[in-house]
Amino acid sequence: MIKALVFDFDGTILDTEWTLYQSFKEIYDSYGVILPIDLWSQGVGSELVFDPFAHLEEMIQAPVDRVATEDRWLNRHRELLQTTDLRPGVREYLEAARSLGLKIGLASSSPRSWVDPHLKKYGIRDYFSCVLTKDDVLQVKPDPELYIKTLTCLGVRPYEAVAVEDSV
Repeated sequence: MIKALVFDFDGTILDTEWTLYQSFKEIYDSYGVILPIDLWSQGVGSELVFDPFAHLEEMIQAPVDRVATEDRWLNRHRELLQTTDLRPGVREYLEAARSLGLKIGLASSSPRSWVDPHLKKYGIRDYFSCVLTKDDVLQVKPDPELYIKTLTCLGVRPYEAVAVEDSV
């Protein structure tokens, strides 16, 4: 019997992954080069496997100011997020899970300082009895540690839970 749902955050609850890509793509565009989505996607749901800074430097054959570029990237990302809402159906799934008496957890490879403000902004923090982030584990996804700790926090066994995730 299913007793819990465990949600991912980025890309599942809030489409932050597209805004992260779009904001870095705009930086690439300003240099007249293309940021391939397939390369970018290698880091989705985990720590970045693909280094967009190194790739950009390789493409333009010159160093970039990583601090300034990262500031530009994240500021644009935050700007794009201002017009972003929860993914369709998220609130309904959370409400349905609550009404069914399911325990609800969140397992995110992002830091707590990123996740918590968004949960509060959209008024959904109270749905989650357990929120674990990269700050709570040694290894992030795809390593199972984050999910195992979330299941332990919820007091359920793996076969009693369903993960709601956008990454493999």
